[in-house]
Amino acid sequence: MLAKTLEEFGLSDKEAAVYLSLLELGPSVVSSIAKHSRINRSTVYVVLSFLAKRGFVSTSDVQNVRLYTAASPERLVKIAQESADKYKELTATTKSLLPKLRAMQSGAKQKPRVQFFDGDEGIEAARQEILGAKNVAANNQSAEVRILKNKIALIAPAEKFALIIQSDELANTLKENLQTARKTPIR
Repeated sequence: MLAKTLEEFGLSDKEAAVYLSLLELGPSVVSSIAKHSRINRSTVYVVLSFLAKRGFVSTSDVQNVRLYTAASPERLVKIAQESADKYKELTATTKSLLPKLRAMQSGAKQKPRVQFFDGDEGIEAARQEILGAKNVAANNQSAEVRILKNKIALIAPAEKFALIIQSDELANTLKENLQTARKTPIR
């Protein structure tokens, strides 16, 4: 249970095992840590190096013997808080960059993107993609053509597939053709 929680914290299974072994053993040499954690000694050296860099382990030399000590469990809370603060700051920075990034994206010539959706679940996913809503019910079981901004959805429920084409040029042309068709009387 504790090892799994530490793995969610970002440690590998071996890193969690070494850290927990150190908590139980107290200051220890590599051979004792390897025996207690059941991880080979050369791997324990690598794991201890990584844990030391992240602040989970400290070292001391006593009579020419290197001892490793686990950081206090309270240190884990501090590391988690520092990490959360860093990601909050990164999220805020990224959000502030969004307008510039979008402007760069819209300025670059986009290649059309085509997505194929198979089966009933695929059709539902295509409707969600084009309409941006969940649980979009079909009006009927007939084929549909939907256009939203630069996306064209071709939905064929009887044949159980859908296709979404994301293309400014095709979407604009299709919109113009539909407007022209509406103005032209049917003969």
